[in-house]
Amino acid sequence: PEPGSIGAPQSQPGGSAQQGPLQPSMQGVAVFKGGRLVSTLSPEEMQGLLWINGEYNIVSVDVPIGRKDKWVSLSVIRQSRKLIPRVEDGRIVMRLEVHAQTTLIDNQAGVDADEPTVIGLLEMALERTIEQSIRLTLQKVQNHARSDIFGFGAAVRRAMPGVWSQVKGSWDEIFPDIPVEVHVDARILRTGLSSRSVTIPRQEAIHAEELRKLLELE
Repeated sequence: PEPGSIGAPQSQPGGSAQQGPLQPSMQGVAVFKGGRLVSTLSPEEMQGLLWINGEYNIVSVDVPIGRKDKWVSLSVIRQSRKLIPRVEDGRIVMRLEVHAQTTLIDNQAGVDADEPTVIGLLEMALERTIEQSIRLTLQKVQNHARSDIFGFGAAVRRAMPGVWSQVKGSWDEIFPDIPVEVHVDARILRTGLSSRSVTIPRQEAIHAEELRKLLELE
């Protein structure tokens, strides 16, 4: 099988706290298979691809807080990913483990990140945001592009060379149907000067109980 490839992403400066999240605006990229264009990825799908491939191109992650006009932005200071394939009931299953360490850089929503409970809730929301991004990309690439731009085949070859020798000839047919178990572990290490918006008094900040409801984590 011929490995898939993508075109180089482009980026534009992000917005401000008044205009929008600080995340750079990535343009969509092309997905190729055997030198042939098979699909394109939106900026959102490109974000998922960066998480899946473990590349250090992700500048920040924006976590919505209840409404689209409320969010917190977290700078990604360290990230990693691990692909762990196994054979279960005669089929290949892929476990994707993603780890991220972040720091809070923009608290436009005005959450009170001085509260440890609030940090825990934000970490849960961050993990959910990353997983949603990953699953969006998996669905697009496996169901539409059907091109192994994730390196799943290489992971199988390294971990299970005997299995790879049996499946490599039909990998293009196997890849789209591989179940992927996504496990995200995200941590917020520092809150810096953004523990809450400087324009919001402490008593008006979003505390744990309200945040839990806004994030629908109940």
